[in-house]
Amino acid sequence: MTSKEIAAQLGISPATVSLALNNRPGVNRETRKRVLALAKQSGLIDKRNEERKNVLFLEYRKNGSDSNQSNFAQIFSSVIEGVERQAREQSCRLRVVTADAGSLSDTLAQSLDEQVSGALVLATEMDEGQMKLFEGKNVPVILLDNYCEDADLSCVTINNEQGVELAIRYLLQMGHSCIGYVHVEGDSVNFRERYFGFQRAMEIHGMPLQQQNIIRFSTLYGGEAVYWEILKGLRTMSKMPTAFFTDNDIIAIYTIQALHELKLRVPEDVSVIGFDNIASAEFVQPSLTTVATSKHELGSCAMNQLVSLMNGSLQGTQKIQIRSRLIVRDSVKNLHEE
Repeated sequence: MTSKEIAAQLGISPATVSLALNNRPGVNRETRKRVLALAKQSGLIDKRNEERKNVLFLEYRKNGSDSNQSNFAQIFSSVIEGVERQAREQSCRLRVVTADAGSLSDTLAQSLDEQVSGALVLATEMDEGQMKLFEGKNVPVILLDNYCEDADLSCVTINNEQGVELAIRYLLQMGHSCIGYVHVEGDSVNFRERYFGFQRAMEIHGMPLQQQNIIRFSTLYGGEAVYWEILKGLRTMSKMPTAFFTDNDIIAIYTIQALHELKLRVPEDVSVIGFDNIASAEFVQPSLTTVATSKHELGSCAMNQLVSLMNGSLQGTQKIQIRSRLIVRDSVKNLHEE
């Protein structure tokens, strides 16, 4: 029996049959059951395919498609590539859904049904209350790129503190002893960990933490608003640091633009280092020295961890951290060469 014959027998469209057989959204639960039952009865679904586990991948965007679109799109693309590759290796079917702050609860209610064996959640922009919604569900859940101390949820994150220490160590090796920091205050776990990492790195290397060299800002808006906040912070400095560490590459690029507005050259007058190694970091002028985090590895590791949970071979709640590495380009000056 073919998909078209199943559609004709059930009185539904071939497209609906395809959605049901491929575990895609857009089919109600009863119709999906009828399609799968007839497909199994007719032999259209073989035994191996029947035993494959269904995995839900939830992409959460705080403000829908308008939130940090370019940067987030790059993160999602790398993470999902790692997830998809490992899903194929583990013979899992993957279904991708998206949600924002307004639709998260409804998306969970519709997506976490009996067809789903486990869920991966790209939680980069989630707050703790939203992450707690996944606690106690009837399927295993793994958080990616975030974690919640108060929830019994395993996660895979990047090692922010280790990455920041790499950046500070490199700046010191290049002869920089007056190091500034451009920091975003808010509810981002990654940014909070990078702040703690900056404090820890300065302490490890015997450097005093000079609060006057830290530019702090918080904004609900991205883009140009970030640029103006950084420019305002730079203008208040009585003495300009020789180098700045920044919370991510987007902030680093805006910092370079703000320094240029003040007629300061990068790296000749002030060095700048970023975090994340987004695609555009290589092509700005000067090309950006940054800390790279493997989002592909994060996705692969999370998929493996979820399979272990689904198989019952993983005990307890685990937090796995992916190490970072330094990418040296042109935005940091070697003061020893002066």
